[in-house]
Amino acid sequence: MSRETDVLIVGAGPIGLLATYMLARQGITTLTIDKEDKTASDYPMTGRACCLYPRTLEFLDQLDLYDDLAQTGFISRGTVTYEKTGSRIATGISTLLHGVKDSYFDHTLHVRQKYCEDAFRDAAAKHGAKVTVPATLNRIAVSEETPDDYKVSATYLDAAGDSVEVRAKYLIACDGGKSAVRKLAGIPFEGESSVHHLVRMDAVVETDMPEPRLGFAFIHSPTHGHILWTAIDHGATRIGYGLNAALFQKYGLEMSAEDAMYEAKQAVLPFKLEFKQLDWFTVYVIQQRIAEKFHDHSRRIYLAGDAAHTHSSAAAQGMNTGIHDATNLCWRLAGVLKGTLHPRVLSTYSDEQRKATQELIAIDKTISVLVSGHKPEHLASSPKSPSELLQEFLKGVYAFNSGLPINYEPSFINDKANSLAIGLDIGHRVPDTLLHKPGLRLPCLVFTGDPARPPILEAIRQMKPQDRLIQTPVMDLFTIVPGVGFQFDETLGFERFGNAYWDTEWKAHLEFGIGVAQGACLVVRPDGILAFTAALSVEGFENVRRYFSELEA
Repeated sequence: MSRETDVLIVGAGPIGLLATYMLARQGITTLTIDKEDKTASDYPMTGRACCLYPRTLEFLDQLDLYDDLAQTGFISRGTVTYEKTGSRIATGISTLLHGVKDSYFDHTLHVRQKYCEDAFRDAAAKHGAKVTVPATLNRIAVSEETPDDYKVSATYLDAAGDSVEVRAKYLIACDGGKSAVRKLAGIPFEGESSVHHLVRMDAVVETDMPEPRLGFAFIHSPTHGHILWTAIDHGATRIGYGLNAALFQKYGLEMSAEDAMYEAKQAVLPFKLEFKQLDWFTVYVIQQRIAEKFHDHSRRIYLAGDAAHTHSSAAAQGMNTGIHDATNLCWRLAGVLKGTLHPRVLSTYSDEQRKATQELIAIDKTISVLVSGHKPEHLASSPKSPSELLQEFLKGVYAFNSGLPINYEPSFINDKANSLAIGLDIGHRVPDTLLHKPGLRLPCLVFTGDPARPPILEAIRQMKPQDRLIQTPVMDLFTIVPGVGFQFDETLGFERFGNAYWDTEWKAHLEFGIGVAQGACLVVRPDGILAFTAALSVEGFENVRRYFSELEA
């Protein structure tokens, strides 16, 4: 038996399902396989990831997924910290949200991975994309001799144990930390494991802790490290604590549910804790690993999510980083497969995402050790306790944890060298701003500046038709006009570029750093990263066309 598809996606966790949906909504055919059926009634209710940060929420909103998840998830803005005596140290806005000034998503969303998977799977199914399970991958190969573009071949074993051959144009590995694709491709998975162990559990509980449903709570425990208490979906709570050497020697990795609940009660003392329902728990060793590269261009293989990198749950970044991977990769892949983008646009995916992941792992190494109740080597001489050091460290990395400041190095896509200098940096995320259509994500924005100042726009009014910007399969045009009027073309004195929107309070011009007497053209990647800027002029328009010519197929 054989099957044929544009993209073979191995792994039907949240990242594989999101990639399936993103490609399917662009008309790309996918075959998504997984060795396990996560929809089976007897499949265990696993906890895993549960916290989505502002940048991730922006991506999900752009993909029309946020609203459904927000119906289920717990929206959090607050945090409270307790000393080991039970006295309150601080209450207020979560440190994870300090500095979130230019995003409408001023909160974290606490929703467990299972419910994210359900939402992504249902969204993909609406576009005709389904998951094949159980299916165990056992071979991948690439042949440049095939007469068509289906260069990737793979085989998997289906539920009956029969071998199925797949022909695909590309392969995305989303099959977790023990990725079969990564191993078959021979891509090294570099990293280390520590001697520290953490326990994580999801349960419906009763407690006398004040404000247990505020969002985040932290307890300084003298015996179990820095206790994490997170309000999550369906009235449940994620509880996390560390196992010191003595406790791990007592329980090991085979810790029972009864023992996990008993130690949780000890960890949150002096508060009382009773379990009404335990959904899931795990004991795991802290480790951080990263693939040597996130792609194998010669074999058309791309890694995303845990197949590319793993880290502890201490910083709660696993699913967030994986969603960033999928978002960065899939707009490129869809454009290449639709014939509008040149395959070279795939070449910078690995460098961009690997750099961001390396920064995360460096942060996670410090947080995970402090959470376990120990001091990392570079802080060993500090007189402060691990809990105090953790609070200080989190304040220093809150912006990165939100995902909003993540940026990418200059490249032929992020063309800083040839861009017009404005108030935003190339390679950085563009801020959310309220136009007449909120939440818009635009490939090419023409900011007109003040139409009431004729010299600004006179050159465009006199422009020859062949010199104007023209919408193409790669370039989508939108015009942003300050103020509010009755008809766009009449206000501007020339035909608008694509659809136009009123910048009613001039906020978009100001937040994007564009002077009202200047105007500018901005090219924004589909993942919200500023890629190129040019002047509002004949020469500027030519620079925009030249930029897109480097990306076009």
